[in-house]
This record gives sequence, structure tokens and C-alpha cells, in this order.
Amino acid sequence: MFLTSGYLTTGVAISWTIFCITQDRDVQTKIQNEIDHVLKGRLPLYHDLLNLDYLTQVVKESLRLCPPIPFLSRYLTKNINLETSDDPLNLLAGTVILYPLTSIHEDEIITRNSKKFDPSRFSSNQFNIPYSHCPFGFGERICPAEKLSMIEIKLMVCLIMQRFHVELAMPLSKVSRDEKFILMARNDIYIKLVPRKGVEE
Repeated sequence: MFLTSGYLTTGVAISWTIFCITQDRDVQTKIQNEIDHVLKGRLPLYHDLLNLDYLTQVVKESLRLCPPIPFLSRYLTKNINLETSDDPLNLLAGTVILYPLTSIHEDEIITRNSKKFDPSRFSSNQFNIPYSHCPFGFGERICPAEKLSMIEIKLMVCLIMQRFHVELAMPLSKVSRDEKFILMARNDIYIKLVPRKGVEE
């Protein structure tokens, strides 16, 4: 289970991360500068991936905007009364709650300019509200492969960005999301890989 549970969702996360990177040339340059500085042309090792701080911020930001699982479910074991801006909401034990990650992650109360891809927001303590950033879930049912998935995502993005510039090879207007159980693109997204000059194959 540990090795296979995140197979599809990790692949989806890698794809959305590369797409997000195509949308900001400065972000792309900053990733590559960090990779070049840390790796100096060699392949990454495990400890290298832990030290690529900006790459980590980029992955976290792409997971904020494009969580592979766009909602979570929780089963209430006791009655809960919630205060809302309207009338109090009484939830009974046995109710299944859907927790919409995309709505939470893009809430302007939590995240300023929430629609903007901005990895630097993870360099500060912006997400100090509990459960405001939880692409892997939370609590006792958090994804058991969270750390493995993060390493896999960072490894693949690192290897791609070390050798290539990435460009969106289609109009941005043609890119749309299909939010079902897994956050997929409604149609194929075409990315152009341009070899970086001076980088060995």
C-alpha cells in the first residue's frame, strides 16, 4: 500500500507542478539557479532534495492551487454545533462531511491573492491557521505516504528543471480543470521541453 497508494495522485501532482512553473519565468529561473547551486551538475541525492528550499516552496504552492484530491471526507462521531454568519449549524453524529480543499486553499481570508501562483508565500508563516493547507489531508487519516510523495514530486521536478526550460505549448485558455475525485485536466496539457544550454545530457 505504501508504495502504490500515491501512484496516480503523485503523477497528477507532478504534472500540475510543471504546468504552474510554465506560468512564471522568474519562478522557473529561481528553481534552476537553486538546483545548479546545490547540485553543480550532478544527479540529486536524497539529502539534496531536503535542501532545495525554493523547490519545496514551489511544490507546496502547486499543491495549494491544484491539490490532486480536491476534497476530503470525515465521519462525525459526535454532534457538533457550528457558529456561522447566518444561523447556527447543527451537525449530527453519523453525518459525512466533505472538506473542499480547493475552496479552503483559495480563501482570501487565509491567502492573499489566492489565485496567484506565488511560492514565496511558503517562505513565511502565512499558513498558521490550522488546516489552511492540507493537500495530504490531516489528523489520524492523513496520507501515510506524504513524505514519500513529496520526495517523488521534488525528484521528478528537479530532474526536469535541471535539464530543460518548460513552456506551455498551447493557449492558456484551453487549460481547464476537471474536479472529480482526482483533480485532472479536462483536456491534455501540452508542455514544450527546451534543453538548457550548457547542461550535459
